[in-house]
Amino acid sequence: ITEQGDPQLGIANTWLRCRSGIWELKYPLEHVSAEGRSTVYGELVGADAVLNHLVAHGFLEPADGRLPIDDLLAAQGFTELASFGTKRTKSRVYDEGAALWLGIDSDEASYGHLVLEVEGISSTDSAEIEKTRLSIQALAEALGLTKAGADGSAARGKLEEYLFRHQGNGILDRLMRAGVM
Repeated sequence: ITEQGDPQLGIANTWLRCRSGIWELKYPLEHVSAEGRSTVYGELVGADAVLNHLVAHGFLEPADGRLPIDDLLAAQGFTELASFGTKRTKSRVYDEGAALWLGIDSDEASYGHLVLEVEGISSTDSAEIEKTRLSIQALAEALGLTKAGADGSAARGKLEEYLFRHQGNGILDRLMRAGVM
């Protein structure tokens, strides 16, 4: 997970990471604020797609393309915000009523935090997004999942928990004030 020293990507709820040598970028398409339970993200995979998006949205200055992405990011002030591994177990469930597959991911971070996520993939059509969201919500409720932690406090995602444990609350506080965590 990579971020500028001033967490502008994070404040924009945009997440840059490198998994197994492949660059990925998650960026918000729609934030659902009614319950604060989900964000609809677009995802880009591959250095060229990631760089094009970062330049197009003003996070990165255009470059001549001769530098590898790692060097280009470092030259423009990006630094690693967090680094951890994840052991993922994946399951899939078919929702016949919505006619779509949902993913259930159990992620255990290398620092000991466990997260269970229910995810769905849809087009960017608002009706499809809503159908997917309702299907995810129904499955989560059927499985007894909540956004609450064991002590009743709000559950934290992998990055949020990492920042809480390892970075103090400076960056985490800024991201929380921006409403992304």
